[in-house]
Amino acid sequence: LDIWERIDDFAGKHRRHCYLLACEPQRYSFAALPVSDFLVLKSLSPAQVSAYLKSLREQAARTLLSALDKSRLFDLASLPWLLMQMLEQTRSGLAPRSRNSVLKRLVDERLGKILPAKGMQARAADTLYALAWECQNTRQKILPIEHALSVMQTPRGNREYDLEDLLLEFIDKH
Repeated sequence: LDIWERIDDFAGKHRRHCYLLACEPQRYSFAALPVSDFLVLKSLSPAQVSAYLKSLREQAARTLLSALDKSRLFDLASLPWLLMQMLEQTRSGLAPRSRNSVLKRLVDERLGKILPAKGMQARAADTLYALAWECQNTRQKILPIEHALSVMQTPRGNREYDLEDLLLEFIDKH
C-alpha cells in the first residue's frame, strides 16, 4: 500500500506524463503486489519525433512527418501513445490535417468501441460533449465524480443503462 501511495503521489505531481505499472500476473493479490517495472512515458521533443519517424524508413512515417510539419502538430505527437495512434491512422491512409481531425478520429474510434447495450453507444458522444462543455464552462480539467454523473444524466434521458456503466466504458476505452 505504501508503494502505491508513493506512486500515486508522484503521478499526481507530474500529470503531464503517462505511467504504466506492471507486475507478474500470478501476483495480482493486493496483499503483496510487487512492482516489477515502473515506466515513465515522457513527452518527446519535435527532434525526437522527427528522428523516430525517419528511423522507421517507411512511407507512412515520412507522410506523417510531412503532415506534422505542415499542420504544426508536434505538440500532439510529443505524447508517445498519440504519436502511435497518428502513425496507425496514417498507415491506414488518414494522415493528420489538423488538430481537430486527429482528435475527432481518436474520439470517434474510442466511442465506436463502447458497448451498444441498452443505448449506451448511441448516447456516448452526446454525453462526452456534455462533459467537455461543462469542463469548458467551469474552467475545470477534472470534474468531481458526483458532478460528472449529474452532467451525464441529461444526455442519457430515460435509457436503461446505468451512468456508472457508461463511465466505466469511458474509462476502459480511453
